[in-house]
Parts: sequence; structure tokens; C-alpha cells
Amino acid sequence: MLTLSLILSYVLGIIVHRLSGAVIYPLYYLFGEGVLEGIIRDFPDIETVRALIDNSLEITPLGDVDYYRYASLIVHEKLPKTAEIAEKMIAMSTMSRSLLICFPIFALSATKAFTRKFSKRMELSIFLFLGVVLLFIEVVLLRSFLSYWSSSVWEVLRGYIVYSKLES
Repeated sequence: MLTLSLILSYVLGIIVHRLSGAVIYPLYYLFGEGVLEGIIRDFPDIETVRALIDNSLEITPLGDVDYYRYASLIVHEKLPKTAEIAEKMIAMSTMSRSLLICFPIFALSATKAFTRKFSKRMELSIFLFLGVVLLFIEVVLLRSFLSYWSSSVWEVLRGYIVYSKLES
């Protein structure tokens, strides 16, 4: 029974993780650009990163995501502690993204069982109150998802700048 529970938990975790990836697509329409592109664009020293990569590779200008991916490769290879910090932030971002899906499902199932003990009018009031609370929690989870993701990306880009300056 324990083995079956572990297997089902693992499969459920994979399903929730894949479903939570869909959270990113509505953000594209909300912000008018890809989330990763926006995070990189908002990085204060992105021009420095672009110049450093262009000078070191002597190639035509790339897109911002390509600059980030190149910087990420270098940081993972040359600055493992910085890469580890960035990976921890990505893990927290992924957890927040998954909770965006899991928390409403849990809240709905828990309140449905809880409200059966009340009248229909009281049940509606409870659902409205918990809906507002759930909306607040979802906004907090979305903000934490975006904050951890941007912190991770900015950590990598800052690490690349430091590495490039030390190499010069």
C-alpha cells in the first residue's frame, strides 16, 4: 500500500507540474510579452551583459533569451555556487507555480466537505468569503512565482557580469 501511495503521489506530482506550466501562457497576454523576456528586459545591467557576450563571442547580436542561456551555461560551468543559488530560486518558483494549481483544488474540496453542515444561504456566504481569500492567496503565489523566477534569472546574469569582469 505504501509503494502504491508513493507511485500515485509521484504521478500526481508530474501531472500537476505539467499542468502548472500552463500558468505562464496567460501571463504572456497579461504582460504583452513572454515572462522570461520581460524578466531579462527589466534587468538593470542587460546592456552590459549584451556587450560582454558580443565582445567575447564576436557574433551578431542575439535575442535576450539567447544572451541569458549563454550566461547560464557559463555561470553553471565557472561559478557553481552562484548556479546553485539560482537553481534553489528556480525550485521555489516551480513550487509556487505548482501551488497555483493545487491550492484552489484543495480549497474547493475542503470547503465543500465543510459547508455541508450549514444552510444554503450560509454556504453561499462561506464560499464568497473563501473565494476572496483564495483570490488573495493566488495573487501572493503568482507574485512569489514571478519573484523567485526573476531572482534566479538576475542571479545568473549578475554572476556572468562578475565572471566576465574577473576574467578580463
